[in-house]
Amino acid sequence: MAETIIDLTAEQALRLAYDKRMRMHKRVELTVDQLYALTLLTLNNAVQPTDYPTLGTAIEAVTGVQNINLLVDHHTLASLPADTKLVADISIDLNIVDIPVEP
Repeated sequence: MAETIIDLTAEQALRLAYDKRMRMHKRVELTVDQLYALTLLTLNNAVQPTDYPTLGTAIEAVTGVQNINLLVDHHTLASLPADTKLVADISIDLNIVDIPVEP
């Protein structure tokens, strides 16, 4: 019996792209005995990547903030399919890794 290949609808293609391809992995070395906060900033559309250094300087001007490390940025879609919402599933894995020894 023959199998039929069905093209994805625009909504199915969008869901597939977001569910499977919209992923990012970054690894950052942390300092011992240091407090960290992972924060999600909502930015006005007028903010551009060229503004990030100014934004970082402004945040570092807050007493106690020592360093900003931009890991990911993303501009969300202007609209979504009906009866859907966009969510960010954020997880963090802290690991102790060996320092490679060069021969």
